[in-house]
Amino acid sequence: MLAATAPAQSEALELFRLVFEMRQVGQQIPSTLESYALKVIEQARALLSDPIKPPLPLLPEAIVLATTIRRDESLRNDVQSITSFESINKEQAVKILKYLEVSFDSKNQPFNIKG
Repeated sequence: MLAATAPAQSEALELFRLVFEMRQVGQQIPSTLESYALKVIEQARALLSDPIKPPLPLLPEAIVLATTIRRDESLRNDVQSITSFESINKEQAVKILKYLEVSFDSKNQPFNIKG
């Protein structure tokens, strides 16, 4: 299931990316966006641990995030360490954003953290 998801779906992570950009600059994030980001992370982790029995309903963003973090152990470790929104520090947000930028832009995908 993970292999069937193309990186071209990177635009699915735009809202997820926005949450990390807001965290990076210390901006107040609405609780609904925090919940959304955590749900994406939780589902991506669950999908990676058991791709045969994914959590349902599965967010498309979780599939894209799972396929992205599956390729990089450092990113996977960073995402795995997120247990609450408060556990995401600014340095971690910067690192995740940079990884996503490099991951998608180097493949000419429509994902750019600069706008």
